[in-house]
Amino acid sequence: MTASYPSAVKSFTTKVDFTDTVLAEHVNSLQEETVSLQENLGTSIKTGSGWVGVFDLATTNWNTLKDRLANMEYGIKEIYDRYVSDVGGSTIIPSGSSIVGLNIKAASGQTANLLEARNSSNTVVFSVDSSGIPKYSSNTLATVTGTETFQNKTISGSNNTLSDIPPTAVIVTGTTDIKEYTDARPTVVYSATQPDAVTLGYPAGTIWVDSSSDVDETQVSVSGGSLNDTLMLMGG
Repeated sequence: MTASYPSAVKSFTTKVDFTDTVLAEHVNSLQEETVSLQENLGTSIKTGSGWVGVFDLATTNWNTLKDRLANMEYGIKEIYDRYVSDVGGSTIIPSGSSIVGLNIKAASGQTANLLEARNSSNTVVFSVDSSGIPKYSSNTLATVTGTETFQNKTISGSNNTLSDIPPTAVIVTGTTDIKEYTDARPTVVYSATQPDAVTLGYPAGTIWVDSSSDVDETQVSVSGGSLNDTLMLMGG
């Protein structure tokens, strides 16, 4: 006879002393089911490989339950080796140059932040909101296309350049001068002809104003009229 297990659970008839006759086939059936059970479980089932092995995603028909459990152990070990620890120290290394290291995708209708960094008092000091906009505390950080305003910031360094700034966007308040050069203020020359700046020793940044007639730079007012010039600069 062939054992029912593991395809099915064997059904036995309860025997009664001094009533039923116990035949050899009754004992043989018990032996067959016992052997089938042991074969499916495998030998030394309480021992393992010590988490050494490669997780198998292809096999669906295992020789023994022990083999299947061992593969589960291999999979658990891979997860353990690669998980992100909640106590820190984890490093995410993409498996390829075109693989994104970590994705945080908003849910449909997301309103909560996608990412938050908190200090030891559990106060949010940095976050990325549901639209992907970074914020420091509750202030939106400057973005490429946003309309955020810089305040009390200094841009320094010889390679920094501001370009495509319309004149209407340049607003100066207070008493600080705007300087072309920090070592000297530009010179303004009023003349009907362009002067030779090199011969005259004018500093770099000198401005020439093409005037119909030379202007007396020492004269600050004129009685009953105005100075004949293209540009007038007046100061105290």
